[in-house]
Order: sequence, then C-alpha cells, then structure tokens
Amino acid sequence: MLVAFVYDFPHKKSYEGLLKLAITGNLPDLVVGAPYRNLGSTSLPLQRIEPLGLKFEHPKSVSRELGVPYISTAHNSTELKMHLSDMRPDIGVILGARILEKEIIDLFDIGILNMHPGCLPQNRGLNNLKWAIIDDLPQGISTHLIDSRIDLGRLIEISIVPVFSDDHYLDIFLRIQNLELESLIRVLCNYKNGILGSIELQHGKYNEKLGYENEKTMQAKFEQYKENYEMISHSYLKEYPNLPWVM
Repeated sequence: MLVAFVYDFPHKKSYEGLLKLAITGNLPDLVVGAPYRNLGSTSLPLQRIEPLGLKFEHPKSVSRELGVPYISTAHNSTELKMHLSDMRPDIGVILGARILEKEIIDLFDIGILNMHPGCLPQNRGLNNLKWAIIDDLPQGISTHLIDSRIDLGRLIEISIVPVFSDDHYLDIFLRIQNLELESLIRVLCNYKNGILGSIELQHGKYNEKLGYENEKTMQAKFEQYKENYEMISHSYLKEYPNLPWVM
C-alpha cells in the first residue's frame, strides 16, 4: 500500500506528483495533506529561484478526481498515527512535508521515500540549489528512505542534474523538480520488481538557510560555476564513486 504525503493547499510538487503517480500506474492508496503552517516572517532573497503567480489544483480535489481517499491532518498527528497503524502501509512518498517523526516512519514496512534536491551527502538541509553554487557541488537528485536524521537514511539512487551555459536559476530549479518525479517513478518501478538496493548515509554537510552575504557570494559565482560545471560534476563523481549513481 502506498501513501503520499502532500501539503493541504495548492502546491506545485504535491499537484504534479499526484498526477505523475496516477498516470504511471502508481495510484496512492491514501493521500495525507498537512495544513498550512505559518513559519513566521521571512525576508525576500536577493535571488528568487521559484516561479511566482502559478496556480495549481488543490491536492484534495486531485485526489477526489482520482478516487483516492484523502485526509487533512498534521503529518505527525495522533490521528495519522492511528490511521496508519490500522492501514499498515508498505511505502510512503513525500511530495510535500516537513520533518516526519520516527514514530510515523516506523509505521511503514519499507519506509518513506524522499526526493532530495541536492547531491547527498554533502548538500543536506535548505536552499540546496544555492548552496551547490557556493560550495562548488553539482546540482542533483538524491532519492532516499528517510530516518530521524535530516536528509540521511538509506540512499537508493542519486543523479546529477544538467546545467547549461545559458541557464538562469529558475531553469535549474524546474529541471530539478522534473527529475525528482522521474526518479520517484523509477524507484517505485524497481520496488515493484523486487529491486530496491540502498546504502546507508551516516554523515554529511548540513546547510542552514542562506543569509545575505552568502546570497551575494552565490550571485558573484554563478557564471563561473556554469563554466566549471563539467569539472565540478566529475570531481564529485570521483569523490563518491560507490554511491548508486544513475547516469
């Protein structure tokens, strides 16, 4: 049984992920929407990477059209724990969620998949696209089974995302999100075929949200980063040859 974690409001990855699951024959048995939570005031970044002004269908409406049960509850709620205890799901997928507690994770027979928008283990945490530029790391997708540690757990596959000389930040962002869903479907297909190898990630660099000075550093490096991207990618592959790379 498959459970999809989404946000309980219109959200790009939640919307596109549910559609991708449906059209590839991976319809969830349950969709769990976490209500909006105000995280406090945030300052605008110097460089915006996400598109603005786009409209998406509410995940509840999408689930209804697909004929999939939908519940709205915090992802670590007692209500959800009781529901999953009765359901005994095999695997979960994160299309929109905050940190999930170990008690929730342990209710899944296989675990919960997350498509992380960065090359693990050295690009954990927040603002991964921007930190990759600052730290001279490739852009990437790391699909892993989560545990109680942030962006660690068992890595199933990792791939490097292309970057082109005329890219803007938004181009890279959209490419990452597109490839996240491709990775999700590939991993689910392998799981159905009894192939789900993984390696344990024990440590790696955790990134906090960028501050003003780091934003300036990123902007100053961006053009050179694109020029050096092939070398940057090759260096990371050489540093971590034993990771489950998908080329």
